[in-house]
Amino acid sequence: MSFRVTARTVLQLGAELISSDSVAFYELIKNAFDAGSKRVFIDVRVRMDHRAYLSHSTALRNGMPESPVDVEAYRRRILDDIDTSAPEADRLIRRIKRARTFQDLLRRLEEANYVQVRDRGHGMSAKDLEEIYLTIGTPHRRRQRARQSGNGSRQPILGEKGLGRLSAMRLGWRLEVLTTVKGEKRENRLHVDWRQFTDDNLMVEDVSVSPTKHYMDKTDPNRSGTRIRIYALTSPWSPTKLSEIATDEFSKLTDPFVPESRYPINVTYNDRPVRIRRFDNILFDFAHASAEAEYTIGEDGPRFVGTVHYR
Repeated sequence: MSFRVTARTVLQLGAELISSDSVAFYELIKNAFDAGSKRVFIDVRVRMDHRAYLSHSTALRNGMPESPVDVEAYRRRILDDIDTSAPEADRLIRRIKRARTFQDLLRRLEEANYVQVRDRGHGMSAKDLEEIYLTIGTPHRRRQRARQSGNGSRQPILGEKGLGRLSAMRLGWRLEVLTTVKGEKRENRLHVDWRQFTDDNLMVEDVSVSPTKHYMDKTDPNRSGTRIRIYALTSPWSPTKLSEIATDEFSKLTDPFVPESRYPINVTYNDRPVRIRRFDNILFDFAHASAEAEYTIGEDGPRFVGTVHYR
């Protein structure tokens, strides 16, 4: 006999290890840099107020009668709450108009707002998705760290336990991974709905999650990288919240003693740039004092004069 693991355990692991939205972002960013990406791109897209989203989502989940009249009534209400000035709002509106059932309508509603993390790293093949990404606690990072030390690479591996992928569930219920390695003709897709793991009667092996191939060919077969999108967001987002997370977490990846960041990150909210403060500037904000000094060499020899300004 061996241990058995319930599906809900996956959710409990994520809840215990990923304690905040900030930590969730930090883990996703570390995974991107560990994949060899030179830069990471983050975009939070909000096309509907979170309170309106929750209201519509609750109404659609309450088991309303499945009739064209009912679907059309809810469609009109949802369309009224879309921010038409937000990026790609017209595309969202078209998808909502094409929905024919409550389930389709709910799926499109959940895609109104999303968090996206994109990198240009090595990417993952379908085999990588199955054997590494979908394996919780994989030794992949440990092996990667051993290879790095063996070939003399100066780029440290940031991840440790192989649990960073669970951070996505902290931000939203639905996960979409689009990834590819060099030489592949099509990208690999993976969809995960974390709500499938909430059933107390299911074991983890009862929840089927399988990668598929994208329906379109890549424009450049040599392109590699990964795009993660998280839908059905669990909390509201604003430029202020994203900016605070950028200051609290993203700035930790900057070296205060070098002019350029070793881990550059581009952050946008609805396509508008969000500034990441350098960690050295944050240190100055909390310093007890600052100093100015001048070193000169004159006829009388070297001279060092300075002033300390205490707060």
